[in-house]
Amino acid sequence: MQEQSIYLDRYQLLRLLGRGGMGEVWLARDLELEAEVALKFLVSSFDEKETEILRRETKQARKLSHPHILSVYDFHTQVDGVAAISMEYAPGGSLGNLVSRGVPVLEVSELSNWILQVCDALSYAHEECGLVHRDIKPHNIMLSGFESVKLADFGLSAQLAMSLDSESERVIGNRLTLHYASPQVVWNPYESHYLNDVYALGVTIFKLLTATYPFKDPRADFWSWDPDNLLSMSERRKENGFGCEPIPRRWNYAVAKCLAEDPSDRPASIREFKELLIGDSSERAAEISVPLPPSQREKTAKSGGLLSRLVVFVIAAAVTGLLVGILWGLFEIVNREEVASSVPRTEIVEP
Repeated sequence: MQEQSIYLDRYQLLRLLGRGGMGEVWLARDLELEAEVALKFLVSSFDEKETEILRRETKQARKLSHPHILSVYDFHTQVDGVAAISMEYAPGGSLGNLVSRGVPVLEVSELSNWILQVCDALSYAHEECGLVHRDIKPHNIMLSGFESVKLADFGLSAQLAMSLDSESERVIGNRLTLHYASPQVVWNPYESHYLNDVYALGVTIFKLLTATYPFKDPRADFWSWDPDNLLSMSERRKENGFGCEPIPRRWNYAVAKCLAEDPSDRPASIREFKELLIGDSSERAAEISVPLPPSQREKTAKSGGLLSRLVVFVIAAAVTGLLVGILWGLFEIVNREEVASSVPRTEIVEP
């Protein structure tokens, strides 16, 4: 693809926006509508069956209508086999691009409104449309304005969803980006459940606030879900010397719940996760503590069990002492009455 070239006699390519392992994204001008669009070209060639699947998924994505979901327009193919998808252009780039341009981490005050908007978009897709995103990450959260973001590549197959981020070259079964994959998707790359989106959103927030991933870097020789090495976001920022503002305890708590290995331990929905982030009240937020990894939970459970047994022992001893005291008192009363009854009475006779 070259600048100023025309695609399908309709789209004039203006400039390259990004390049990844699966293709390129270009800013283009729609000559029919006289508007700027993003064209995502795919380097992979698709047979007739695969092309039909991609076309169907694009039509499915077009049904999504939400202020914080990037609009998908159409899926295109031409005789030379080049396939592309046209979509809404987000001039601000992605949050992934933002943190890679000299800003190591974001603060909660900067990120909060954007994440709540993403939560609204996911709740709409999950609850009203029955669609799972499958590839949530910073590079798929697009800045459409200073105070607004839009979630991109929603509901599309991985072939379409992975063309921007260079990290996507390391994927599981060509389905999604490994860094953000839940343990369930690691075990089964074809797993598609909204709780996997909950997990990926937790990783996304962790990455944006700490500049690191919560678990072992998958670019190493092997990757494993390692809960014993999970630090809270506050601890990770302190460890790496990033960030100025403190992270609210409710944010540490909510994100830690998203990263639970067992899906049933995660927030039951994106809506519930959003409520955890917001918090019902400052009093409730003050009571929140970050869930401990299993090894620490075991130690805490042992120490807590010892303390519990000590408390039970003290209470049992006190109750036993009280009962002994009561019984001893009753014994004394009865004993005095028996002694009194055994003493002969002296009758006084009046003269």
